[in-house]
Amino acid sequence: MKVLDATGQAAPRTKFLDADPHNVVLARRWLVDQLRSLAEIPDELLAEAGVIISELVTNVFTHTGSAATISVVSSVNSVHVSVHDEERGSLPVLRPVDPTRIGGNGIRILDAFSQAWGYTKIQGDGKLVWFTLAW
Repeated sequence: MKVLDATGQAAPRTKFLDADPHNVVLARRWLVDQLRSLAEIPDELLAEAGVIISELVTNVFTHTGSAATISVVSSVNSVHVSVHDEERGSLPVLRPVDPTRIGGNGIRILDAFSQAWGYTKIQGDGKLVWFTLAW
């Protein structure tokens, strides 16, 4: 049974990952396991969440070299997932489609699969890139 607070949200769950490309698989497995335990999420959304988190964590490791911390908060019919990194300079950008470019489509995948997404700069402590899935 999921315990919700007065706002209808479960307590956040977090996972710290060292900046190691092998941890992308760990991030995906951890998030899917957390989502399964937090809510009755359709399998399609679980798969999409796995793809999104893989892209975001890969971006952290590739573009910042920083460790990543994943946080998950659920409510009755949605989840909010964020990925924190220590990089202060680079921000996510939704690039135009370019069939000649190899890579660079992670944010496009995030945009396609999530109901909402964005980023928050944290003064002196990097940024959070977040997304919401609803059902």
